[in-house]
Amino acid sequence: NYFCQRVTLPGFGAASSIERPNRFANIKLPETRVSFDNLEVTFLVDKNLNNWREIQEWMKSIYLVKDHNQILPNSKDHLSTANLFFLNSAMNANLQVLFKDIFPISLSGLDFDSSVTDLTPFTATATFAYTTYEFVDPQSGSSM
Repeated sequence: NYFCQRVTLPGFGAASSIERPNRFANIKLPETRVSFDNLEVTFLVDKNLNNWREIQEWMKSIYLVKDHNQILPNSKDHLSTANLFFLNSAMNANLQVLFKDIFPISLSGLDFDSSVTDLTPFTATATFAYTTYEFVDPQSGSSM
């Protein structure tokens, strides 16, 4: 939405290849497990800090448990899905990235400085981990 300023589409890959020895040379084969980099989103913080606080509250529900009764019985209850839309020049969605089982792992702080005279908006960066992502057609919702 309007508040999103910068997003890095995460990379992914295998840690290494598998080597199978034979009597001539080691044969390299693709690793079967893949790992995804984290999703980083930089956004404008609204005047009441509502969007920043919403992510903070989500993180508190996952990490800062004051009382053992606050622990959710199913860790899946902390996860969500997220959509990243790529817009064309007419501001219409022409590509969508769907992130599955996403949750925040860090949220940047906010620097308050009364000596700044310009109207500089606050920005913050949230980092998310997730299971996987896929490209989706924004009109049909089907995988591409």
